[in-house]
Amino acid sequence: MDIKINPLPISGNWDSGYALDKHIVHSEYLGQDMYGHDRYDNTRSDLGELLYQYKYNGKHDNISIIGNVACEFIKEWEEACYADSVIPVPPSQERSYQPTKELAKSIAKYFGMEYCDILIKTNSEEMKNKGVPPEISLKSQIDCGDCVLLVDDLYSTGATLTACVNKIKENTNVSKVFVLTLTKTRG
Repeated sequence: MDIKINPLPISGNWDSGYALDKHIVHSEYLGQDMYGHDRYDNTRSDLGELLYQYKYNGKHDNISIIGNVACEFIKEWEEACYADSVIPVPPSQERSYQPTKELAKSIAKYFGMEYCDILIKTNSEEMKNKGVPPEISLKSQIDCGDCVLLVDDLYSTGATLTACVNKIKENTNVSKVFVLTLTKTRG
């Protein structure tokens, strides 16, 4: 399967970061449903569609394709492919199968990096939707090395990534943080 990506630089309190593509490339407003909810006809990027199907329709096999696309990009992103470890951004919502954690594990395995699942989000998706910044804490003090790759599935405002980087830099010996997200929302 040939997945086309359009990497987009993302800026924040990290050293360097990319979203591999936009999540939605076209959206058409369809009006409201019978409950008054706005409805849209969305066209997602190749990667956006794979991620959507993975997260919301149980297409768990998509993780191998998504992981391959991410690893191929990281190989070209020289500074990030030499990171000591990969840290997944903690999920906003509990699922039996967490996309960010599975992606981080596959990247770590591919590059021979350590997988460091050290972050926890302590406030809920509901709080995030109300504009309350995420609260991030550490599960444990683990030596993740000097340079880490922080991985997320979807970049929107950057608030969660910013909070994660702050927590990592203030509580570990990490000096460089690179950020990779699969897709970026339009905002």
